[in-house]
Amino acid sequence: MPWAAPTIGVYGLVRVGGFVKVWGRDWTPTPSPFARAFAVEAGPSGILWSGSAWMSFFTTVRLAGIAAPLTAGLGPLRLPHRGMPAGEANLVIRPEAIRLAAADAQTGLPATVRTATCMGGHVEYHFATEAGPLFAVIADPRALHGPGTAVRLAFAPYGVNLVAS
Repeated sequence: MPWAAPTIGVYGLVRVGGFVKVWGRDWTPTPSPFARAFAVEAGPSGILWSGSAWMSFFTTVRLAGIAAPLTAGLGPLRLPHRGMPAGEANLVIRPEAIRLAAADAQTGLPATVRTATCMGGHVEYHFATEAGPLFAVIADPRALHGPGTAVRLAFAPYGVNLVAS
């Protein structure tokens, strides 16, 4: 893990920098940069989150709120590892390995059709999901679902692989 030491160093500098007067010039300890970043004011229309760090904070909380139920709902994902060592990996799904299921199906990843393009012998879909956008090629053009349609996505036993990060 050659990246660990520089990463820890950068995070340490950020912590120190948040509590000094002027970075690189005046190392006097003070909470003022932190207080400025997370400033809150009372205005005529209620609370004003005026600090520059609040947008990042609320975005982080919103993304965690989206990811937590998805992670809990899917549970541990078990895929063939094909001899890969333990650790981080990327999930790669071939577009033709995605299958459509009815929105009221008991299993599958909930999705909303964003676009559907009939290409003659197949339909190309763009889906919005809690896991992010997905692109799929569905072989049956008779099963056309229009934009805004709620569906569930299932995955074929092939074309879903782990690749080392």
